[in-house]
Formats: sequence, structure tokens, C-alpha cells
Amino acid sequence: MKIYFVGIKGTGMSALALVYKNLGYEVVGSDVKEYFFTQESLVKNKIKFYENFSEENIKKELPIKLAIVSNAWQNNIETQFLKKLKIKTLTYPEGVAKIFNKSFGIAVCGTHGKTTTTAFLGKIFELAKKEVTVLVGSPVKDWGGPVYFSGKKFFILEADEYKNAFLNYKPKVIILTSLDYDHPDFFKTKKEYKESFLKFFRNLEKPSILISYYKFKLPKRIKQFKVKYNKNLKFDFFAPGDHWQKNLQLVYKFCELFNLQNQFHLATKNFKGPLRRFDILSHDPLLIDDYGHTPEEVRAFYKSLEEKFKNKKIYFIFQPHTYTRTKFLFKKFLKTFKEILSSKNIQKLIIFKTFSSAREKSNEENRKVEEKLKNISKKLKKTLYFESEENLLKFLKKIKNYNNKLIATCGAGNIYKVLFKIKN
Repeated sequence: MKIYFVGIKGTGMSALALVYKNLGYEVVGSDVKEYFFTQESLVKNKIKFYENFSEENIKKELPIKLAIVSNAWQNNIETQFLKKLKIKTLTYPEGVAKIFNKSFGIAVCGTHGKTTTTAFLGKIFELAKKEVTVLVGSPVKDWGGPVYFSGKKFFILEADEYKNAFLNYKPKVIILTSLDYDHPDFFKTKKEYKESFLKFFRNLEKPSILISYYKFKLPKRIKQFKVKYNKNLKFDFFAPGDHWQKNLQLVYKFCELFNLQNQFHLATKNFKGPLRRFDILSHDPLLIDDYGHTPEEVRAFYKSLEEKFKNKKIYFIFQPHTYTRTKFLFKKFLKTFKEILSSKNIQKLIIFKTFSSAREKSNEENRKVEEKLKNISKKLKKTLYFESEENLLKFLKKIKNYNNKLIATCGAGNIYKVLFKIKN
């Protein structure tokens, strides 16, 4: 049975393609020509993909039993052609739910930290030699890709809230890492955002366990385990910072409930983490990248850098991700920038041109957002703005004495490529 993926290079899509391949399906797909770091796992696992969208791709691969289409490409030429041929098409979350809902599903959700938390819990199950499928929205260094597969009895999933994707899933256990307002292009208010999570919690099936730092008004059938964060309890981990420790304490609660404490402690010492999560790309010069893209994540990443590298002068490069997020959270971003600039370690805060989503069209409103970023870079001390990678690289190459310096990139776009160019 052949499954065709439209937009196969997407973080979730590439991971799901690997899951279906591990389950024995023939998998093929297509995407744009632009390089995505996710495609390395596709090549490694010998999954064929076309680097364009065309009806001819579909014709070459017939017969196709099922197609899974990324949210970004619901109306493109291939999707329309698949529907014309009456080939059943599913969205990404529908494609996940088709497998997840038949397993003992464990969903990790929340505004921040779900990628690392999902991968870490997967590592625990790996060490416990459980039959498990783990699906993470980013490649994990421990597995060389976004998927770990040893069976389908358990399914550990990074459950994304965007466009209510996670409402397709019926988990047995949910771990909620955090609940800060995000995705303002879809959730118009904080209340709407929170309501979506509450709907998801009501999807829980027996044993219906919710682990979080909160207490919600939910049906009595749902067993809520509210964790109280212990600042004095510190676990070994590949990255420093309280935000990591908070997520570890949630996972530890899970391990207490399912008798996996030994594997938890073993995993803290062995887990390498996902790509682009406090990712040390080079020690000489010291280059570190992180996927953080909300004000809270940017602040947390900077604090982690300060904690681990107390004597380094930091060049901190942030690339905003989507105009809608930048516009709606602008005041929070400004507050974060000011906090970073108050640090004795900061040498320069560099704001790079916004990485726009495929769903955002160029318009006057977006140009105004970019102009505001340029203006604050002029008003704030030690702050620069770049819209050209070439000019940014010229600036970074002029830095003298890398020995006591640290260059960090932060954002969900492609800013990390700058570090590879410096490294090379």
C-alpha cells in the first residue's frame, strides 16, 4: 500500500512519513526545492521525494491508496489533482490519529518545551525496552531523526495545538508543559487558546491521566496530577536552565506513576536532545543555536547561556518567526529584549529580518511590523538590525578574539545557517 505525502519536508510530515514506513507502508512524497534539515532523515531512510509540485509526480506513483497533505499545501496543484482522482486525502493530524488512536497514546502538549519533553520520554521508553512509536516534531540526535520505532503498543506524540490539530487525538495520558498564549493568527484571544486545550483534555480515554502544573475544571473521570515545582531538585541534563528542569519534573511524575524511575535517571545521563535545542555546533569558536521563538523561549534560552557560560561575552542573534506572532506579542518581545540587554554578558543583541510563514502574504501591515523592529534596534543600546545574511556575516567575521566570545542564534526560521557558515 502506497502513501503519498504532499509537503514531506515539513517537520511533522517528515516524521510521520518515517512512522508509516516503519509500519510497513510504501512512502513517497514531494515538496519545494529549498533545503530543510528534516530531509536528511528522509534520505537516510531511503524515502523518495520530488523537489517540486506537479501532476506528473502523482501520475508516476499511481496507484496511490492514501495521501497525507501538509496544512501549508491544502490547495496546491498536487492536492487538487489527488482529489480529482478521488484518492482519499488526510491532513497531517488525521494521518497521525489513524495510528495514535489505536495505541496506548501518550501526548505531550503545551506552548513551550514539548519537543524535548516528548523526545526525552521516548528515550525512557527506549531504555525500558518498551514497544513504542515516538513521533517528535524535530530530528533527535539520539535517533538520527524525528522518530523512534520499536513497536506500536505505545505511541508517544508531540501534540501540536495549532489550528486545533491535537483535537484529532484520543490519548490515554497527557503531559502539559506550559500554557502561554501563542499562534495569534489562529487563536484570536487567550481565552480561545486555553479553551482549545480544555477540549483536548476532555479527549482523554482510560486511564485518563493529566500531568501538569495546573488544576483545571474537568470531568471527574480525568485524573489530574498537579506537580509542584521543586527548585531544589536538580536532575542531570544536556542543557541548563529552570525551564528544562520544570519539564523534567513533569516527566518524573509520569515515571513514578508507571514505575520507570530507574530508566528516567539513566536517560538524564544519556539523552543528547533534539536538533536546534541548546545545540552546541562548535566550541572553537563557541556557536550555539536554539529553536526558541516566543518571548518566553527567547528569554529562557538566553538565561541558559548565561548560566552555563558565565564568563563569555554573548552576541545574541534573534530572528522573529511570523509577522502575526511578532505583531501580537510585540510588547512581550520588547520586554524580553530589554531583559537581555540588562545582562552584563551581552555584547550585542542582533535582530534579523522576520522569517515569514508560507501562509503570510507580503502586505503593508507586515512591512509596518518590520519597520517597528528596525526602529527599536535604533532606540535600544547594544542592538543592531540586519536584513541581509551577507552583511550579518561580514559583521560577525570582524569580531576579534573569539576565545572569550559566544555567538548564539535563536528562532524557528533559518537563522541557524549563519552559524554553519561561520563554522566552515
